[in-house]
Amino acid sequence: MNQILSQVFDDKLYDENPYEPQETPPARDAATDAATDAFTEPDADATPPPPTTNKELYEGLDWERVPDLQIAEDALRTYSSWVYRFGWRVWNRKTLRINWLCKYCHTHRRLGGLYDTHQATSSVQRHLAEPTYGHGFNQHGPIKVAKSGSILMHMQVTRKMHVPQDVANELATSFSKIDFLQHLTDWVISDNQALRVIENPDFRAMIASANPLAEEHLWSNHQSLRDHIICEYRAYLPTVVDYLHRARSKIHVSFDNWTSTGGKLAITGICVHHLDAAGVPQDYILGLPNLTGPHSGTNIAAIVSGTFTTFQLRAEKLGYFVLDNAPNNDTAMEVLGVTYNFSVSSRRLRCSCHICNLGAQMVLFGKDKESFGNSQANLPVTIPVYPLTFGATANSLVG
Repeated sequence: MNQILSQVFDDKLYDENPYEPQETPPARDAATDAATDAFTEPDADATPPPPTTNKELYEGLDWERVPDLQIAEDALRTYSSWVYRFGWRVWNRKTLRINWLCKYCHTHRRLGGLYDTHQATSSVQRHLAEPTYGHGFNQHGPIKVAKSGSILMHMQVTRKMHVPQDVANELATSFSKIDFLQHLTDWVISDNQALRVIENPDFRAMIASANPLAEEHLWSNHQSLRDHIICEYRAYLPTVVDYLHRARSKIHVSFDNWTSTGGKLAITGICVHHLDAAGVPQDYILGLPNLTGPHSGTNIAAIVSGTFTTFQLRAEKLGYFVLDNAPNNDTAMEVLGVTYNFSVSSRRLRCSCHICNLGAQMVLFGKDKESFGNSQANLPVTIPVYPLTFGATANSLVG
C-alpha cells in the first residue's frame, strides 16, 4: 500500500493470548514467599508407597487453619484413588460430608481447594486439571502440553523458571497476533516476496526461534495469505473512495498494459494523480486488474471503467488521461469518451517520456532495433586488439 494511503488507514487491533495448561506438580514446601513458589517435576512413573498411619497420611496439613475439618475415618482404606496423591480425604464437621482438600492450595495458602466428594470426585479432577501452578494433572499423571507457545509459556513450562508477576503481565501482553500478521503482510507486499515464503520450513523455523507463538499464528499455506491480502484490500476500499472524493483537484489518470513473458499473464496498471484535501500532490496506483482476452481498446476501456466504478469515480471528477501512443489506447480513449461524455482530443495527453524513448531508439537502432542485441554476431565492425607490453612505443603499436 502506498505510504500516503497507509497513513490514512492506521487502525490498531489487539488480541489476547490463550493460556495453556502448565506441567508443574505440587510442592510440599509450606513457604508462602512468591520467590520460593517453584518446584521440580517428579518422576511421573514413580508411585509413592501408601501411608500406614494417619500422621503420615496427613503430613503437612495445618489443622489450626481448618477448624471445621477432621480426619476421615476411612482415609487409609480409600487412599488408592489417584486424587489423594494431591489432596487429603477429610470429614467436614459442618456439612457432615466427606471433603477433599488440595495439598498445594493449603500449603501455599491459596483460596479454595476444598471440595465435597460425598458422591463423586469429578469436581476434584477438574480442579487438578486446571492450568495453574501446582496443578495440571489427571489420572495418568502430568497433563502433557506442547512445548511451543509464547516466550512466557516456554519460560514457565519448559524451563520451569519463576517469572515475577509484573514481568509475566508485561510478557503476556507484548505479543499481538494482529500486529504480527499485519507486519508480515506488509513485508511480503513491500519487498515483493513470493506468497509461498510462509510455507518455507527454514522461514518458519526462523520465526519460531524468535517467538514460538508467532510461528503458531503463521498461515499454513500461501492461499490463506492471498485471501488475507484480498480481504484487506476490500476493507480499505471505502476509505480510498472517501479519500478520492475529498481531493481538491480533478482525478487525473494514467494507465498502461503489461504482459508477462510467454503471454500467460496480462495486467493493466491504473495510476491516479491529484491534489489531496490539504492541497498536496499525490500519485499512486489505484489498481492492477487482470486483462483477459485480446488487448483491444474495448477490453482496456472496460477494465479502466470497471476500476472507476469500484472507486466511485464519476465523470465530473475525472481529469486528463496520459497514455502512450499505441493504437489500442486510441480506441480505449474513444470508448471512455463516450462512456463518460468528454472530448477525447481535449482530455488525451501524450506521454513525453515515451516519445523521447521512441526517438532515441530510432536514432540508435533505426527501424530494426532487434538486430542490435549487443551480441558479437550483430556488430558490423570488428576492432583489432593489440597486446600492450612494457616499453612499447606509439610507433610500434601502429606498425
